Amino acid sequence: MTKTVDYKNEQVYQWCIQVFLESILLDRGTKNALHSIAKIGKIIADQEKLVVTVYSGIIRQVASGFRASALLEILFPNQRYMALSQHLKMNKFHRCIVREMIYDMIIELNNNSARGDDAPTFMELFHTDNSRLDVLTLYKHDPSWFHFFAYYSLQNEFLDSLEADYKDAMAKYRIEKQNPPKDDRNGKPKTLTEPKFEEEIDPQIWRTFTDFSKMVGVLLENMIPLIQQETCRIEFLICSVNSVTPYYEQCWSAIDKHDVYRDIIDKHKESEDLRATIVQVQTICETLFPEGPLIDSVKKFSLNFNSFNLCQVRVYLGLDNNEEISRYLSSFQTPPLSPVLISSLKWLYIMCKSALFLDTFFACEQKDLDAIIPASIQYSNYYTSIMNKTISFSTLSKICTFLCSSKERVALWVGGTGFSLGSETPSPSWSVNTDFDKDIVKEIGVCIDQFRHLEAISQTLPSINRVLNSLPIFLSESGRVGLESTKSSAHALAERFSKRVFSNETLNDYEPYHNDAQNIAPCFLTLNAELFEEIPKSMDLLDWLRSLPNDNDFTSSVELAMGKGEMECPASLWEEEPGKPGRVSEEKLSMVSTVRGYLHSLIYRLQVYFDDFSDLVKVLRDLRPTDDNVISSLRISVEHVSALMELLDDNKGQAAPDRLLSLHQEQKRTTWCCSNVFDASLKDDNHDNEDNTVGQVWLEWTVLRKGEEQTKRQNISELMDFQSTVVLSSTDTRQDKYQGAIENFIQQFGWMKLLWNSLSQLHTVGHFDFREFSYKFPFTCDFNEIRKIATAAASFLEEWVAQIQLERSRNYFLNFFGMRHLWTLISVMDNDCDDAEDRREVELRAILSCVNLDAASDPIELSNFIQRVTDTWKQSDSQNRNAFETLNLCARALENGLEPVPTRNRVALLEELEGNSNSFCGLHIICAETPGHIYDHILSAFARLGYLPEHGETYICHSRTTWEDLNTFALRWSGAHKHQRSSRLYCLGGIEKLSFEQQRKLVSAIRDGQSVAENPLLIVSGRSDNQHVVTQFSHCRSNAAPLPPEILRKFSQIASDSFSAGINVFTGHHAGCGKTFRIRSYANEAMSQYFHFPVLSCTNLLAEFLKNEEMASNIDYTTIHFDIADCIREEFSSILFDLTFLGGIYDTHNGVQYFWDPEKTTLAFEMPTAVYQNIQLAKLLPQVLCVVNEDSFCSTKEALESGMGDEFNSARCDGTALRKPGPGEIITVATAYDRLRYISLALQILKANNGRFPYIDESLGNLDQALLQGTRESGMVLVDPNKKDIPSDEVFRLVSEVVQLNETCPSLWCLWNFVNVFYWQLRDMHHPESPINCACMPDKYSERDDDEDGKAKIKGEVIQFLIRTAREFATRQQHKEEPDRVTACKVSGMSRWEFNGLWNRMEYDNDGQPCFRKQAGSGILYIYYRSNLTQWVIDDIMEATGATFSSNRSADINEKWFSSPDWKIDTAIRIQGGRDNRGYNGICMNVTGIRSKIKGETENGTYLLQPPYDNIAGHPHYIMNCNTYRRHLFWSEIEQLWQICPVCNNEEGAFALSCTNNIEGQWKCIPDDISEAKAKFEFISLAQWRVITGQKVEKKQDRKERISNDYVEIETMEEIWDNTVKWNDSNHECLLFSNEVHVVRFLSLDPKKMRDRMHPGLLNHLQQNRINVGEDLDSLNGEFHKILSSVTEVKRSANAGKALLDGKYCLTGDSLLKMLAIFARLRCGVPVVLMGECGCGKTMLIKYLCAWMGVTLLILDVHGGTSEEDIVGIFAKASAIVADGTKKNVFVFLDEINTCAHMALMNEAICHRSIRGKRIGDGIHILAALNPYRKRPEREAMPGLVYQLHGNAGPLVDPMAKLVYRVHPIPHALRDFIFDFGSLTPEKEMVYIFSMVSSKFPQESEPVRRLVSELIAASQEYIRAIEKEASSTSLRDVRRCLNLIEFFCTKVN
Repeated sequence: MTKTVDYKNEQVYQWCIQVFLESILLDRGTKNALHSIAKIGKIIADQEKLVVTVYSGIIRQVASGFRASALLEILFPNQRYMALSQHLKMNKFHRCIVREMIYDMIIELNNNSARGDDAPTFMELFHTDNSRLDVLTLYKHDPSWFHFFAYYSLQNEFLDSLEADYKDAMAKYRIEKQNPPKDDRNGKPKTLTEPKFEEEIDPQIWRTFTDFSKMVGVLLENMIPLIQQETCRIEFLICSVNSVTPYYEQCWSAIDKHDVYRDIIDKHKESEDLRATIVQVQTICETLFPEGPLIDSVKKFSLNFNSFNLCQVRVYLGLDNNEEISRYLSSFQTPPLSPVLISSLKWLYIMCKSALFLDTFFACEQKDLDAIIPASIQYSNYYTSIMNKTISFSTLSKICTFLCSSKERVALWVGGTGFSLGSETPSPSWSVNTDFDKDIVKEIGVCIDQFRHLEAISQTLPSINRVLNSLPIFLSESGRVGLESTKSSAHALAERFSKRVFSNETLNDYEPYHNDAQNIAPCFLTLNAELFEEIPKSMDLLDWLRSLPNDNDFTSSVELAMGKGEMECPASLWEEEPGKPGRVSEEKLSMVSTVRGYLHSLIYRLQVYFDDFSDLVKVLRDLRPTDDNVISSLRISVEHVSALMELLDDNKGQAAPDRLLSLHQEQKRTTWCCSNVFDASLKDDNHDNEDNTVGQVWLEWTVLRKGEEQTKRQNISELMDFQSTVVLSSTDTRQDKYQGAIENFIQQFGWMKLLWNSLSQLHTVGHFDFREFSYKFPFTCDFNEIRKIATAAASFLEEWVAQIQLERSRNYFLNFFGMRHLWTLISVMDNDCDDAEDRREVELRAILSCVNLDAASDPIELSNFIQRVTDTWKQSDSQNRNAFETLNLCARALENGLEPVPTRNRVALLEELEGNSNSFCGLHIICAETPGHIYDHILSAFARLGYLPEHGETYICHSRTTWEDLNTFALRWSGAHKHQRSSRLYCLGGIEKLSFEQQRKLVSAIRDGQSVAENPLLIVSGRSDNQHVVTQFSHCRSNAAPLPPEILRKFSQIASDSFSAGINVFTGHHAGCGKTFRIRSYANEAMSQYFHFPVLSCTNLLAEFLKNEEMASNIDYTTIHFDIADCIREEFSSILFDLTFLGGIYDTHNGVQYFWDPEKTTLAFEMPTAVYQNIQLAKLLPQVLCVVNEDSFCSTKEALESGMGDEFNSARCDGTALRKPGPGEIITVATAYDRLRYISLALQILKANNGRFPYIDESLGNLDQALLQGTRESGMVLVDPNKKDIPSDEVFRLVSEVVQLNETCPSLWCLWNFVNVFYWQLRDMHHPESPINCACMPDKYSERDDDEDGKAKIKGEVIQFLIRTAREFATRQQHKEEPDRVTACKVSGMSRWEFNGLWNRMEYDNDGQPCFRKQAGSGILYIYYRSNLTQWVIDDIMEATGATFSSNRSADINEKWFSSPDWKIDTAIRIQGGRDNRGYNGICMNVTGIRSKIKGETENGTYLLQPPYDNIAGHPHYIMNCNTYRRHLFWSEIEQLWQICPVCNNEEGAFALSCTNNIEGQWKCIPDDISEAKAKFEFISLAQWRVITGQKVEKKQDRKERISNDYVEIETMEEIWDNTVKWNDSNHECLLFSNEVHVVRFLSLDPKKMRDRMHPGLLNHLQQNRINVGEDLDSLNGEFHKILSSVTEVKRSANAGKALLDGKYCLTGDSLLKMLAIFARLRCGVPVVLMGECGCGKTMLIKYLCAWMGVTLLILDVHGGTSEEDIVGIFAKASAIVADGTKKNVFVFLDEINTCAHMALMNEAICHRSIRGKRIGDGIHILAALNPYRKRPEREAMPGLVYQLHGNAGPLVDPMAKLVYRVHPIPHALRDFIFDFGSLTPEKEMVYIFSMVSSKFPQESEPVRRLVSELIAASQEYIRAIEKEASSTSLRDVRRCLNLIEFFCTKVN
């Protein structure tokens, strides 16, 4: 049945539904729901109770989501309804629902006040012990307490009003009931209704309201006496006045104490006035007394100001006198201020801003407060003596600099008039009158200016006279009158100066000087006499410059001049640097610009000669102060004025033609040159290797420089530029001499280029007469002479190419060789020198190797071959052969010598292919899937045939393939059947690398050969599309599938096992997996000589290889390690194929080859992961997979020495090898084995003893024995002391566990770096002079039984700290998370509320178990494990023994716990003073009533007073001596109460504690332990913790962690940046030792964070031993030099440190930590690779560090144009410096390495410490920096020129267009060493900017420098915001900005 409702009811239900929906919507909807209460109240009033209840419940549910303050603002906007008149207007429902919501909020607020699950709420606490509550506590918890109290007061008032109305209504009802009134309409008595009290309030709600209001009211009442007595804390006044709640004032009115609130306001105003006074005091003390107890006291008082009351502040400021408060302040180390300071406070506050007063104050002999009066007297005397003009010139000279400022003069007036001593008794008084006399201040200013002018004249008068004497050249006759007047004044002053002692004069004596001094203009004081004496000699230069008045034209002339070549530049203005191309002297052009700029006003004066001397003075006034640069620039410009005029004044356009004509001068001996020899000094980047040209063409001539002849040369590019200039020169009406010279030059140049081209091609195609060529022609010759030679060369070329083709077609074996190879054959066969036969044998063996390597290895075959070739050669006449005859002779000799040599046949049969048809015939074309898969098809073909491919029968095309290679291959194939090579398969692979022209010619050659060839030909292409060969022979295309890779690997294994000493590809899943180590070990096992050859590129690989003659000699058993760089790609496949299957590499272009001896040579290819994935052939070769695990790790001495090579004994990796030896100490270098064994043994001891470590005495000698002996003596566990070595697997587990190696890609780089750093730190800690080692030395006289164990535990924590430090220094810090790692512990069911809840896990463990921490009130609690007692405990300190708050009796944390209850008052305890002669002064304390908890011991008895020197915390100390124990009664500085303890500190807990500071008052003790039956402890993982704390749980993207062949996914370049922990995100905690000065420092970015993360026991122990922990870096500013000195062992003072780099570097705490991190890495041989934004200070920091250490620093600023030779060159320079012996250590800094394309060479230098295979010496230390690989933020397209010319769809897509920096990928091996340098925070950047501004403008005042710094910083931030990129600005921009500011300042001044 459906209930029918009317429209009104339907509206109500709809409204309820709407409100419910709104309640589950967002914030706006819920506010609307709450705002609707008043509106809906009227509608709901008449409805069913159900509707009312539903709506009420919904609204209360909505309200529960708001904070109390926010909800009250919604319910009572602008306090509406909080007045009674407004409240009465609310409808009943409205009032009811609001009342219910207030009730809900009160309940919630009270529940939230409990500090734990079982802790009492505020209201419970009020009823049990209200002394623990006050108004301030309520306010701090939540101001809403006072909202609700005001509301309750309103309710009371409201109910009283309702009750009064109800009583009136009832009285009226009773009267009307007795005499009912009549109805006016019908006259009948009215029906009366009895009034009802309609406001119904739930009793529970009203009880809660009443209880709550009683609590607040009582607490407010309790505050009244404190307010009236002015003993309430100032913090209370602040909270009261600044209250965010508008209802606080109403609360006082509610208890009828509104006058109290007004009193609060008045007292708060007074407190703020007193606070301002304190600020003034602190300012004065910071300025005048920056160090000492006074400033410490003031700072402490200021810091704790809010904790004091008004009475205490008044006493402190001397406004009141109260002995008790004074004593309290003194005990707080803030004694009342000195009366002198208070009396002079306002006066001093003004004077502190006066530089003159500060100078006077600090010059006083008295110090600190004693200097106030003398300084005041002296300062006042200055004012008095100036006003009465008795001040001497000497005194005025000292202070006038200060008084130049108007502010200083005002301060002088205020100070001088405000201080007096008193007439009779010297009683100083200070007053402040800020209404100063402007006329007097102005008068002082005029006086000072006049004196300064006179004083400057007295000091510069000789210079002024010299300047005046040089000025007549600018004056006419009339103008010289004024000059003579000035000279007369100068003469008069000179006479007076000579007769009087200037310094003894006073202001009263000034008048005679005045007129003459004023006649000398101020500008003459600054003009440089030396400069003006040079001006008359420079008039030719100045007059010429005067003819160039337009600044833009002059600037353009200079810029054009800078672009001119040597041909267009006067010889005196051309300069050259070794190894660099010459250029126009920028220095000399800059000098003439300097002269023009400085003398601009004088050069471009309006009058040539001035008629009025004052006009000249106006011009001179514009000249800025001169420096030596201007004078030297003027002199040099005058010296070269003619050349400058010629270079810059090119209006006639004749400069280039004139220069051309000058080259025809006989004395210049100008010559055209062309040669095959390449001169690096003539290198031309624009025409390098153009058209495969060889050598160079250039023009040379002779010039006279400094009396010596020099030869000048210009390359082809410069000549082309000069030709363009000559042709375009403005000589339209040219004279014959110009016209003829230009035409002849153009013709000469054209024919020289043609000659060069022909000669280059003749050289390239191997013409025997053009192996070397050199032609020279006089510049004055006719061009026809050159044309004749060029034409002949072109003819020779045509004939020679035809002859070669003819001979190749006739002589089959000639096709095995390139023409360049024949040059070597001819040279050895025609040579008859002493070693001719040996050289002939070597070369002919190489020739034979190209045909049959086995025959070349057979002595008999080789001998017969040599004999046949020699016999043929002897038949010719070597003297009369021409080139064609020689070519024919070579062909016949090879034909006769090689014809009998059989074909090499290496059988390689596979069982899997037996029975298969393996025949090939005709031509076959196969198109592979990719270029890399051509090798699958090639090897499959030969595997099916059953033999290996041979050189001459197989050719793999590559980018360097020439037509000669293809032509000879086609000829070998087509004629093979005629020369014992029938049925052999010929294979040509990789034809997709050939150009179209090469493919076209190849098709023609194959078609010509098909008619005669009988051997099969297989052509394999890596692509099918756009291949001309494939298209032309499409009918021969085959779809044969390659054999599976595993079959092909077996085929390759046969080649390795049967036909070589070994071929292997060494690879791994990641960088740092030990490939190089494995190869070295492999070579050692094979007893072969090891050679390392880095493969950095495929270009010139063979030439680089052959440079190592020993490696290429094949004389002995060798292992050649081809270390392939990350950048190598698929192109290397052809070289790899030639080496592994064809036996060597053959370079026809250069005529060289290398074939390895298969019996003696082992090939080992080290393949990085990325290269291995890209090179398909590598996957088909024999594999050695290198992995890092406990099975593969080696730790024995023999294995390490074998696998590490030179690094095994390198001192570079031993940080202790660099420390200064102590007396009698001999520093020895620890090998890698020594370092690994030492730290492994230490880690084993640490682990076996649950984190404890014994005291070690290394003075015993042997390091290992010291460790073992120390462990034995301490009674600790040794795992196996009799074993010499720890097993390798155990070593790996120990080290990898602490290094925290990445499980998927553990790096040995990181592991060994950690070993080196940790070894250095551990050894330094164990140094006999180490303060930490001494602090951990057991005390055999200690009263504590656990002293040795406790110190062992402390030392173990220090080692754990060192492990963390070493891990940060040694490994790349990456973001990583362990979801399963225990992060917290959840505790419930404990009896004490503070024990329950979530506990955070600490960074450290305790006894091998995690420990946890929780804030409990103002203290900190810990949960940790004690292994010696087998128990878990909860306590506020961490120590091995002692009393605890709670503990269990098991290693299982959930076993039964027992807790010590909280302190409780024990009325039985009585402590009374007494007399006992044994006590000091006969005083004692008698203690009774304490129940002892230790059997056989008691705390009751007589405690004797100790002497004052034994006081604790400034309070008396009492001791009760028993036979075997003691008890101490003393004042606890921690608890601020008296306590009785077993020792005189809190370490072992307390037996009793006083309730107040009255020692004879009430005392508390702890009752018996409570059993915790409900206790539950639950370990929380990281994932669970995030869920519990409401943190976002990040989901990893779906990425495969492994790719094909189980290779770990390679980290992308962007991920490298993202995954690396940024500098500012880490705390960089480090421990620094300086055993020389016995200093230990714990440093970090955030000291508090480090202390919080440190084991409390360690922290406490270190502090007890006076070792500072976590010193604030900013406060250590004055100690930076000590820190750097102690770490680097290079001693420098603070001033010496500041003076480094000319004082331009700002050393901050942040930069200090970075230097320490860099130094630690360098000291331990860890590569330093800094990654940071451009301009973040990397280079300057390294410069400063090197300057500090006094080492040579070489910097290579890497950029896109940096070449390999630049990189090799800087290391060659470093090696030369070390070899000279001048410096033992050289630092090489490679800056921004990833901006160049040679990352492979960079990687080799940094990681492998070699350059092209040559080891870098240990004395060279390498640092590198790189820019992050980051993409630009997306921005809207902007117009302008960009690099991308063709758009993203075009063929030329810029791969770096989207990057912030144009950088190349980083090699994988290098990535392990990256550490983020960090970007500057705004605060740090501001520090650097201010330092740079101060360095640039030291003369400016601090406010000006601060303002400029802030403006620059704001500009930086603005640019970053606009660009949306943090790196868009840097400190480099700041430097540029400051240079620009300096420029403008100079111009303006």
